[in-house]
Amino acid sequence: PARADEPCPVNGLDCLAVTQFSATADATSDAFFLTALALPVGLELGRGLDDDSLRRGAAYAGAVGGTALTALAVKYAVRRDRPYTHNRHPSVIDYTARARGNDHSFFSGHTSIAFAALTSGAMLYNPTSRDDTARLGIWGGAGAIAAATGVLRIRAGQHFPSDVLVGAAVGTGVGLGLTYALAPAPALRG
Repeated sequence: PARADEPCPVNGLDCLAVTQFSATADATSDAFFLTALALPVGLELGRGLDDDSLRRGAAYAGAVGGTALTALAVKYAVRRDRPYTHNRHPSVIDYTARARGNDHSFFSGHTSIAFAALTSGAMLYNPTSRDDTARLGIWGGAGAIAAATGVLRIRAGQHFPSDVLVGAAVGTGVGLGLTYALAPAPALRG
């Protein structure tokens, strides 16, 4: 970890991530991320394909793709160093020397895409079920999976808390906006 006599190089909230580094958290965040992408597709396939499935799929793909492109563009424009680049542990220093994308911290792509995918998926699932408990469960589960992805990205040392918070906001906003725009029929969105 950073020496006690070194001042934290970032704001107080983001200092929480400077000493974080976990390969297990990194791998687990990837698993949650893939779950976030697959869950809406699984729900759509599980309910059976119909005439509107293509439009729901296009709305979902648009929300996820739009978020991914936005995150990538912002990462290249901002070029914020990742938290692990400030960590002074010898093994993390070695990792930093070998890693690529050390300046792609802002904002969290995993978090933003997870929030976009799950927001879009929940919006598209809502009108297909009459069961309020199932709909509430989808929204609750979606939020939990997306939030866990973000928290694990911080624990992995890949992102600062501010990266994750902005990623969650952008992903939710783009997920809602593009799903609403691309699936405008009330029967296709919640």
